[in-house]
Order: sequence, then structure tokens, then C-alpha cells
Amino acid sequence: MGRQLLVARMEEHLAGLALFDQELRLCRKDGSYRWFRFRGQAVSDERGGLARMAGSLSDVDERHRTQEELRKRALQ
Repeated sequence: MGRQLLVARMEEHLAGLALFDQELRLCRKDGSYRWFRFRGQAVSDERGGLARMAGSLSDVDERHRTQEELRKRALQ
């Protein structure tokens, strides 16, 4: 599901419908799961075509774990 969501958000961004800023929980090669934030901006060439995509990938797993812990404490 993660890959499909990421592709859909990318297509929306390239169509000019939305900013590209998505957080997904992904499985790493070692089998563990972590949260990542994908952010990017399509860059056009002089003719208005897609030239490249500039962006970043950040590991936001610790923030998600902290938020989950706070949510659990609030329910106690």
C-alpha cells in the first residue's frame, strides 16, 4: 500500500494539484519498519517540461514513536 500511495501523491504533485510531502511506514531490508517523510518539488525546464525532482527523505520514526507513546499515556 505504501508504494501505491507514494506514486499517487507524486502524480498529484506532477499534475500541479498538490505539494509533495508524504509520510510512510516502510519495511527496511532487515525486516524492521520505520517511518519516513518524503518531500519534493518538481523543477521545470525552459519549455515547461519536467526537468528533475528536487527533494529530501527524512527518517521520522522517533517522532512517530514519541507521538504513539503520548497517545497511549493519554488513554490511561
